[in-house]
Amino acid sequence: MLLQLKSLFMGDTQSVPIDCVLDFSNLELYGSQPLREPVHVTGKVENRTGIVQLTADVAYVLDTTCDRCMTPLHRESVLHIEHILVASLNREDADDLILVENNQLPLDELVEADLILSLPMKTLCREDCRGLCFQCGKNLNEGLCGCRTESVDPRLAVLKDLLDT
Repeated sequence: MLLQLKSLFMGDTQSVPIDCVLDFSNLELYGSQPLREPVHVTGKVENRTGIVQLTADVAYVLDTTCDRCMTPLHRESVLHIEHILVASLNREDADDLILVENNQLPLDELVEADLILSLPMKTLCREDCRGLCFQCGKNLNEGLCGCRTESVDPRLAVLKDLLDT
């Protein structure tokens, strides 16, 4: 989705509202498609005394699995984004500014990049998730599995024999 911002940069308009739905269902991260449902973006682009700023809330649903116990997760979240937009750059190291070429802002690319950067590196079903038993694969959040928890590294088994005697 391209936002036409020419009138905003020229000073003819003070604000451009944003209310759209973007589809990122084809976006693949970590071997899955975590954004299967449409993403709703609401906000505005404003020109305040010559500074053009985008402010928006991105409402999305993250569909993934817990990294410890593999339980499916369906989490609704809202990401708040703010960017300063410029029509041209005077210096090369302006990483905090978004260059708007031809007075058109590709909103879907900007939102996609912000979403990817905001997604957690590790998702857990809960903070104290116990994960899966490394021997039998049972979900330890549902109870103990009965596997023997004491395992000795075979390289250190000789030392254990010395301690037992």
